Amino acid sequence: PNWVQSLLDLPMAAEPGREFAYCSGNSHLLSAIISRRAHSTTLEFAQRTLFAPLGIHKMGWPTDPQGVNRGWGELQMTPRDLAKIGFLFLHRGRWEDRQIVSADWVDRATRAQVPVPKSDADYGYGWWIHKGKYIGLYEAHGRGGQVITVAPALDIVAVFTGGFYDRERFAPLLLAAVKSNK
Repeated sequence: PNWVQSLLDLPMAAEPGREFAYCSGNSHLLSAIISRRAHSTTLEFAQRTLFAPLGIHKMGWPTDPQGVNRGWGELQMTPRDLAKIGFLFLHRGRWEDRQIVSADWVDRATRAQVPVPKSDADYGYGWWIHKGKYIGLYEAHGRGGQVITVAPALDIVAVFTGGFYDRERFAPLLLAAVKSNK
């Protein structure tokens, strides 16, 4: 009945920082923290500070029974608006003539913060950071097959909103389709 309390009551599976396990609950707790600190819902905060400056006006974001937006997913946006998020990160937080998000934070968010063993990507702050062959490329993976891919070296933002595919194959397919870096 209370998602946040239920998450806080879960026992630790491992000492923090010892093992990687993607956990949607952590993102939901972050949404609850943002909501409490902003004195508004996370969606209202995002609308004021991020979406409105980017010209994003149509979105939906379900809540838990206490009214906390589902930090782990189900933020509903158009592909064009998802691309605006990718474009903002490609330009280190700058949109047109305004710094929306600090460049330093964008740099940290898109840098590996947590190693992910046996994977082609590590994890940043909400972004999967490719390593090896696709170094420099980073992606946001959404529930149901949504992907924002940012390839700074190629000045590319790509959005995919289909489902039922292997997300790890998207970056290789995208990069194979690029015929020139000009």
